[in-house]
Amino acid sequence: MEKKTWLDKYEIESFIGRNSGYYLEKWGNNRDKKIKGINIAALFFPAQWLGYRKLYTLFALSYFAVGLMYFLNYGNFLLYENHIINFLIIKYPFYAFLLVKVLLGVYFAVFGNGMYRNNVLLFTQEHARFSSKDKYVEHLKKVGGTSIITPVISVLIDAGILLFLYFSMYEAMNYNAEFLSF
Repeated sequence: MEKKTWLDKYEIESFIGRNSGYYLEKWGNNRDKKIKGINIAALFFPAQWLGYRKLYTLFALSYFAVGLMYFLNYGNFLLYENHIINFLIIKYPFYAFLLVKVLLGVYFAVFGNGMYRNNVLLFTQEHARFSSKDKYVEHLKKVGGTSIITPVISVLIDAGILLFLYFSMYEAMNYNAEFLSF
């Protein structure tokens, strides 16, 4: 089967559901460009948007990036002790977390619509095995759409990370205060 490079209007409407007009507008005018307009939801809530749009691999990778940053730092795997990133993570972990979230937000705001289009293209190509158009559309409606639970999970993960950062900062400040009091 040859690689699909376009989507029919009924495929977009069936797969995306509500808000398909937004994506029809963004994807219709510039088929070959990587940047398909700025996505405001992805700018302010990158992980939540990825989860909502069922881009689960990118959703997991966004949290993997945050986790890897802290693992490398707390495990003392970073090579440069006086590096600005190391300093930021150790002294201001909350701001480091926000910086990563902002960078991910900007990236997915710019490239998110194009990534979502590519995901829909791949998905519709993989699932285009139905004999009739009606069964195909019904299948797209069933497996496409959005996920409400994943953004909720994302908010809980973010809350857990922020609580961890708060208590680790609090513990570090108490340790420094006890050390200085001797």
